[in-house]
Amino acid sequence: MAFNSSNLNYSITANSIRQSELCMGFGAAAIFANILIAAVFLSTSRFRKQYQMFIALAFGEGINGIAFFLTGFMRTGSRRVELPATAMDCLLKPYVIPLIIGAQLPALCTLALSIERFVAVTTPFWYRSNWTHSKQQLIIAGCFVTTALSITVAFVSSAHYGDEIRAPTGICFISQSTGPVYSSMHFALVVVFHLCAFVLNVYALSAGTYKTVNRGDSGLIRAEAPRIRLILIISAFSLILVAIPNTLLWVIILKLVFSPDVRTTLLKNIGYFFVLFSANSAINLIVYLCLSRDFRSRILEILYVKPLLKDISTRLCCRRTDGEVQ
Repeated sequence: MAFNSSNLNYSITANSIRQSELCMGFGAAAIFANILIAAVFLSTSRFRKQYQMFIALAFGEGINGIAFFLTGFMRTGSRRVELPATAMDCLLKPYVIPLIIGAQLPALCTLALSIERFVAVTTPFWYRSNWTHSKQQLIIAGCFVTTALSITVAFVSSAHYGDEIRAPTGICFISQSTGPVYSSMHFALVVVFHLCAFVLNVYALSAGTYKTVNRGDSGLIRAEAPRIRLILIISAFSLILVAIPNTLLWVIILKLVFSPDVRTTLLKNIGYFFVLFSANSAINLIVYLCLSRDFRSRILEILYVKPLLKDISTRLCCRRTDGEVQ
């Protein structure tokens, strides 16, 4: 039986244009935020080694920002109804493959970061002696290779369904581009990865707190606490802004739970789901500024704020000293 995507059709209304403009705005914010994050983490050799998994995460989130900017831009430009598109036509739209990469790669990187914190807390001595920078690079490479394999499967799935799936307006989503099996696996895996990352971070933080308070393992464990809290907040935002909306979107597409009227209303406002996804990619900059002292200090140096403050402080001290001497 053919998978019918016509239920995802909606007219190009003022509401959909507003959704598209929000996607463009948050997508642009995500692009800027992750370029800045990557620039900070790439700015020194110590940062490049210590935060290489965060650099990979910023790369994935930046692609996500590009995907949603393009999604909003093309939907805003599609004021007229286009001719129907096949599955492969949809997949080859400029924003569809970035949408897949932008969802899967950050989810994999967040999970990898969470596994690293879990290992650091549960086996701290083994972690310090065996978890080298080269192993981190292998894990990052694994995330990229897994995403590339997933894209290959998406092309195979799209070719398999061929003309069976159509986007009546020419405005495409992942489900229309790859079919029900791949799109369901995509939504499910993104949700599972973010959920597992959050659970691992909660366990790592609670286990680290227990070891520090009750067993006196304060040295190695305490050193990991700030980074655990940082990744926990990142995974919590991903759970709220990505995993939960993805679950709801999956339920809508599979026609589960909701009545037809409710489902139609949600489909007309599907762009707001994309706004949440793109907002999550932008919010990491705020998280780093609030929770990472290294990041905060370095970005002030890059923006020349810290040297300027130091210079002002030095001049004030010199004036005060001169006044006391006189």
